[in-house]
Amino acid sequence: MRRIPTTSRGLWITRKKTRFRIASFSTGKTVPDANQDTVDQISTILKRNGSNWKLLLESSDVRQKLNEDVVRLVLKENQRTIDSKKLLDFFSWSCTHLGALQDLSSFSILAIILCNGNQFRSASAVLENLVRDKKQCSEILGSIFSCCRELGCCDCEVFQVLVDVYKKLGFFEEAVDVILAVKQGCFALSLVCCNSLLKDLLRLGKRELFWKVYRGMLDAKISPNVYTYTSLISAYFKAGDWRKGKEVIREMEEKGCAPNVITYNVMMDGLCKIGAIAEAFELKKSMIEKGVAPDSYTYTALIDGLARQKRSQEAKLVLKEMVDAGINPGLVTYTALIDGFMRQGDVAEAFSIKDEMDLCGIQLNLVTYNSLLHGSCKAGKMDKAEEVIKEMHVRGLKLNAATYSSVIDGHVHKHRFKEAARILQEMRENKVVLDVFCYNSLITGLSKLTRMEEAKAHFDAMVQLGLKPNVVTYGALICGYSKAGQVHVADSYFQEMSSQGMVPTDSVLLDLVDGHCKSGTIVEALPVLMARISQWMHTNFRICNVLIQGLARNGKMEEALIVFSDLCAKGLSPNVFTYTPLISGFCKQYNLEAAFQLHGQMVQKGIKPNIVTYNALINGLCKIGDMLRARDLFDSISQKGLSPNHVTYGAIIDGYCKFENLVEAFHLYNDMQAKGIKPDSFVVSALVYGCCKEGNFEKAQSLCCEIVRAGMPSTVAYNSLIGSLCQSGKLVEAYAIMQAMIENDSVNHVTYSIIIDYHCKAGLMDQAEQLFLDMKKRKITPNIVTYTSLLQGYDSIQDKSKMFNLFQVMVQEGIEPDTVAYSVMIDAYQMEGDLVKAVFLMSEMLVKESKSNKIVVDDGVTDPHCLKEKVAKISKLIDNMGKLGLGLDLRICRSLVRIVSKGGDNDDLIQIFGSMVKFGWVPESVSIDELISKDQTKHEDSGKLLKHAVL
Repeated sequence: MRRIPTTSRGLWITRKKTRFRIASFSTGKTVPDANQDTVDQISTILKRNGSNWKLLLESSDVRQKLNEDVVRLVLKENQRTIDSKKLLDFFSWSCTHLGALQDLSSFSILAIILCNGNQFRSASAVLENLVRDKKQCSEILGSIFSCCRELGCCDCEVFQVLVDVYKKLGFFEEAVDVILAVKQGCFALSLVCCNSLLKDLLRLGKRELFWKVYRGMLDAKISPNVYTYTSLISAYFKAGDWRKGKEVIREMEEKGCAPNVITYNVMMDGLCKIGAIAEAFELKKSMIEKGVAPDSYTYTALIDGLARQKRSQEAKLVLKEMVDAGINPGLVTYTALIDGFMRQGDVAEAFSIKDEMDLCGIQLNLVTYNSLLHGSCKAGKMDKAEEVIKEMHVRGLKLNAATYSSVIDGHVHKHRFKEAARILQEMRENKVVLDVFCYNSLITGLSKLTRMEEAKAHFDAMVQLGLKPNVVTYGALICGYSKAGQVHVADSYFQEMSSQGMVPTDSVLLDLVDGHCKSGTIVEALPVLMARISQWMHTNFRICNVLIQGLARNGKMEEALIVFSDLCAKGLSPNVFTYTPLISGFCKQYNLEAAFQLHGQMVQKGIKPNIVTYNALINGLCKIGDMLRARDLFDSISQKGLSPNHVTYGAIIDGYCKFENLVEAFHLYNDMQAKGIKPDSFVVSALVYGCCKEGNFEKAQSLCCEIVRAGMPSTVAYNSLIGSLCQSGKLVEAYAIMQAMIENDSVNHVTYSIIIDYHCKAGLMDQAEQLFLDMKKRKITPNIVTYTSLLQGYDSIQDKSKMFNLFQVMVQEGIEPDTVAYSVMIDAYQMEGDLVKAVFLMSEMLVKESKSNKIVVDDGVTDPHCLKEKVAKISKLIDNMGKLGLGLDLRICRSLVRIVSKGGDNDDLIQIFGSMVKFGWVPESVSIDELISKDQTKHEDSGKLLKHAVL
């Protein structure tokens, strides 16, 4: 069914849509003598009596003799002798006395007569009545065709009016049917009508109908004119085929149809929007050579194209050329230039353009102001943003939600959440209609920093206002709670989101999986996750692949294979994006045998591995030092129709550098550059490491300088060089490079951590402390590596006081200790005799390691058997505590027993539990199973207890 408006006030009529077919109609009916007498009587009255005809008809016996045949014949027989306006009035009078006329012929004849009398608006109203009366397109056309032939009318103006009626009512398919049917009915098509319809179809994105009309024109042998060709060019550009668009110009010239400035502008705009700026300038040159002068639109398109590519200085030169040509830039031109400078972060230049607009008397509109606001906020120039808002108020411009949302984003970007919330309050006070996007910015910003209480407060406020959360809103909360370790809350939002039919983005699902993996709940959560996403599996296969990717990147290969098997069991065929994360996961775990088995399986099934698949395999082989197989696989890639990319080269170059084959590494480095593949910082860092390993520091520094000249990020490479210099005792050289990095603003936390670590290992703690303070002064945030180096340094000089203070600062700043930090602090507390704090830390460490289902040792290799040693250590600590009369909280006891039950053997478990009971920490009436099975959600994880105990 189709719904069409009956009036501008929004009433609706339902109308069936049928397949187009012209119905046959005939008006050649046998006319009874009585009817003909009535027709003659009416005709005489209409012809002889000017404005008195209605009175005469009303006073005669005509009303009793009036019927649809009479009305039709009066119209037909008087089409040339009576004014068309009078015939329309007679038709309206007839409808008043007869009610709604059903005879299509009368309407068709009247529409034709009105078109012949240039009464096109009235003809449109007549035909609109037919369409609104649920008459099918085929019926209307059949009637008009028959009436045209009977009346001897050969022009097509009535058809053009009918097309306009269908367009007005939004029935573009029917409008196209009329165009095609006119050709079929052997009537001449109007080029103007066709061009108008082509333009409208293109504007509305109805490309199929566009091409149907264009092909119909060609079939009817209608020669396109400049307007047709212009629409054709635009259609090709919208379809992404700019080469065919360019060919149209050539075809026009061959057929003697000269392109005008509009044609060139359409082409110019298309080229600029796809970034083909060089071709756009060539086109400008060509149009000038052909005598077509560029206008304001031409220059604006070029300026906008350059601005989009962050080439605003060149755009400014085009603006000057435009002014020199005597063309005054308008609001759109200046706005494009302002937007370009803001894209480049050049706020000062953007505002200078704004000043120029003011001098020229060009009033800025909301779009221009929003561009200034967005750019200022993005650059962190909130003072400028406030100035813009004040000016908008002065000029009486009403700020909308989009305007404020630029401002909110700017504050959020700078972590100024109070200011952002203030803007929301201001919006409410100014009665600006709030939208979900304003709240999304705040909720997303807070969630990224895991400030979930505040994010939740804004979410609740948004819902209370009646705003419906969208995918972005839910996604932010799910990601935030997952990263904050509150996966049960993330799960609840995921369920709420799913129940409303919203499909999560890749990043949301990955964060949720990461959260479950890190909290140790993925095994329990996996069946629930699978059940929730099963509704999307058949329509959105990507969701399954993302789940597998999330599990694999967290090392949960067993769980990833469970999802893989379930996927296959449901009859879904795995693709390259299913296999590749599994292969990559096994390679990261050094299980190359399993990785190559999967590779063989996918090839056997006819699934072609992509370059990412081969990159994972090559990287895996390089990690285990199997450079022969890695090189064979690398060399075979081109034979498989693929091309190595910078990741492929990076993996094998890194392998050669680590296994001391610099000659081959540099050979590949030169090869990739020769092929136009730009090396990234990882590749250069690998080469720097290789050169330093051989003691060739001069070559390493030369490489670093090379990437600086090439405009590539150099921090990683320089950090590698600094690390190698420190290891070789070349501290003066390392300091010199670091100083140069500081001057270039390329120093980061890794740079400082490397040099701090060197000083700590050398026992030079005064210098290490100074570097640490300098790091904070430059607002470079230390990470766990920095703190761990300092902790080990203080430990080596036996300065336990500074060690404990630093650990307190680290925990207060929200930095999670790693295994090394835990071990150092546990030993320190034991040496100081503070066994309670030692046990707390041991408990915290074991909880985290058990959740990740692995114990990480110093070399980064996963070793689950290490838990046995740690269990023995904690058992000894418990015994020592008990002997000293110290005690443990029941919650910590429960946590420790759970950990030991997972990783230790039964003897360890019984011994530790027995000690807890013996020392009175656990009631004798409680069994091991009862202690473990207590509701875990009622008890806080030992992390909060750790902070309380240690701080």
